[in-house]
Amino acid sequence: MNIVKYILPLLILLLFGVFFGQADVFGIMRVVTFFLLILLISGIVLIIGSIKNKTKLIKSSRTVIVSIFTLGIVVLISMKVKQELTIKKATEIISLLNEFKENNELYPNTINEVGYNGSTISYQPLDSNRKEYKIRYLIDGWHLREYSSKTEKWTTSE
Repeated sequence: MNIVKYILPLLILLLFGVFFGQADVFGIMRVVTFFLLILLISGIVLIIGSIKNKTKLIKSSRTVIVSIFTLGIVVLISMKVKQELTIKKATEIISLLNEFKENNELYPNTINEVGYNGSTISYQPLDSNRKEYKIRYLIDGWHLREYSSKTEKWTTSE
């Protein structure tokens, strides 16, 4: 019975961590500010509880502090997984675009023609002959990663 009492909060922390890990950097900054405020308040309560020797305050504060650190770790892991999945999808799209060119002698007008309907990665033909293209996606709120078919290299910019 004692373990059941910890499973639900842990599951909630994991769900929040995954949810916040999918946000852009600006959303994360708001959430981090909120959690830092809670962490600061919990730290103050922990100090007061220690001074006044209130074990209930100490336990509650420790639980909140550990929960916030756990949530932070889950958010970081989730963000990393999201980034890796985007890189994988971008690599798949490059392969599909190259295959499309082999079959049709030019790149498609839109990325939808190769079967990608998402909004995370953008595609731009660079000339009217559709012999070159660029694909882009946001790494976070302001860093952009871009691939050029001409150089066949990735660049990162702000």
